[in-house]
Amino acid sequence: MLVRLLALLLFAPAAHADEAAVRQLLDSGRCEEAASAAEGDPALARALGDARRCLGQARPAVLAYQQHLELNGPDPSVDALIEGLRERLASVRVDVQLDRPAPLRVTASLADRTTVDGVRRPDGSWGLADLPPGAPVAVKLVGVGVEATATTSPVLRAGVETLVTLRPSWLGIGSVSLSGAPPAGVEAVLLGPEGDVPLRPGDIVKVTAGAIALELRGPRGSVAVPATVAEGGTVRVDPKPWWPTSLVVAGAPAGAALRLFLEGVEPPLDRVVAVPVDGGTLDPRFGLLQHDAFVVDGLVGGPGSLVVEHERLGVVALELVLEPGLSNPVTVPTADLPGLPALTGRWNEWKQGRAAVVRKARAPVVVSLGVGGAATLLSAVAWAGAGTSGQRVSDAKSSALAGTAHPTGGDWFADHASASASERGWTAVGIAAGALGGVGFGVSGVFGGRAQQAVEAYGGWAGR
Repeated sequence: MLVRLLALLLFAPAAHADEAAVRQLLDSGRCEEAASAAEGDPALARALGDARRCLGQARPAVLAYQQHLELNGPDPSVDALIEGLRERLASVRVDVQLDRPAPLRVTASLADRTTVDGVRRPDGSWGLADLPPGAPVAVKLVGVGVEATATTSPVLRAGVETLVTLRPSWLGIGSVSLSGAPPAGVEAVLLGPEGDVPLRPGDIVKVTAGAIALELRGPRGSVAVPATVAEGGTVRVDPKPWWPTSLVVAGAPAGAALRLFLEGVEPPLDRVVAVPVDGGTLDPRFGLLQHDAFVVDGLVGGPGSLVVEHERLGVVALELVLEPGLSNPVTVPTADLPGLPALTGRWNEWKQGRAAVVRKARAPVVVSLGVGGAATLLSAVAWAGAGTSGQRVSDAKSSALAGTAHPTGGDWFADHASASASERGWTAVGIAAGALGGVGFGVSGVFGGRAQQAVEAYGGWAGR
C-alpha cells in the first residue's frame, strides 16, 4: 500500500496531464483515439473504461474499471457503471460434482484466446463473470487429485447466468520430492495442467496420483523423468541419472540419420536425429560432405550406442559411454562406411570430368588473353618509338631553323623528313596494336563467360 501511494504521489503530475488530454479527446467524441492514448497506462484505467464504454465495448470497459478500483480503492460511481455494463454481458455458473474436497481451478477460454478465472462461491459452485454474449465458451477444470475435465457451454445470453455441470473423476493425491540437487544451471520442473511448477531440493509437492510429468531443464536441453505416484504415497526422484547431457558428433555425413540408444536409464532412451543435408565441410580425400560438430541435446548419461545410417553410404555403429551433465564428443568412423569407396570413385570421376571441361573452356580464353597481351605490349613499344621519332622531328626542325651545322655533314631537312616518316609508322603500328589488344581482351571476356557457363552446366558436387 505504501509503495502504491508513493508511486501515485511521484507520478501524479504526469498522469493528470495525460488524463486531461484523454478527457479532451473524449469530450470531442474521439473515443477510439482516447482508448489508444489510455491503453497500457494503469493510471488512466478510469479514462480507458470511459473510452471503451463510449465505443460500446462492455467487457473491455468493465476490465478497465476493475483495474481502476484495484489501484485506487472503492468508487461508488465506477461500481454503478460496472453494474450497468454487466447487463450487457453474460455469466456462467459451474456446478462441480465431486464427492470430496480438492484444490481446483475453473477457467473459461474465450474466442480471442483470453482466459477468465472462475471464483469459488460460498455454495461450492464456481462463477465466471463478465463474459461476452452470443457465443459459447470452453469451460475447463483442473486440480490436484482430479482428472482434467472440460466442456463447452451453450450459447451465452446477455444478462443471463448459464449453468454448466462438470463431473471430474477422482484420481487421488500423492507427493513428489527430489532426493538430490541437480547441477548448477539445471532445474527440475513439474508440468501440470495449471502450468510449470519448479521442484527444488527439500520441497514436497502434492501431485495427482499416477504418472507425473517431470522434466530436468538446462543448457544441454530437457529430459523427461518418468515417475509414477501412488495415491497417498510419496516418490523421491533421484535427478542424477537424468541430468541433461549432450553428444557432439564430429564427421556426421550430411543427410544421415543418427540413432541413439542409451541404456543408462530405465526405460532406455531411443532417439533418431536427422543430420541436415545442407551445410558441412567437404572432405577432399573422399568427396564426403560432413558436419564438423553436430550437437544432440537432451540426452542422458551412461552406456549406449550410436548407429549412423545413410541412404547411399550404408550403416556404421559405435559404442558410447556418456558422462551425465556434460558434452561428450564422438567421431564417426567414416572410413568404415561401406558405401564410401563407391562415393570416392564418383568423386574422382567428377573431378576429372570437371578438370577436362575447365581445360577445354579455358583454352580460347588463354589464347585470346595472349593475343591481347602481346598486342598491348607491341602497342606500348610502338608508342614509345613514335615518341622518340617525334622528338627527332622537333630537334631537326629546331637545328635547321637555327642554322646549326650537322654533326655528320648531313642535311637537317633530310633528317626531319626521315623522322616524320618514322613517327607516322610507329603511330600507325601503335593504333593497330592497341585495337588488336582491345579485341583480344574483349574476346577473352566473351570466352570467359562461356567458360563459366560450361563449368556451371557441368554441375557441382556437394557430396552427391
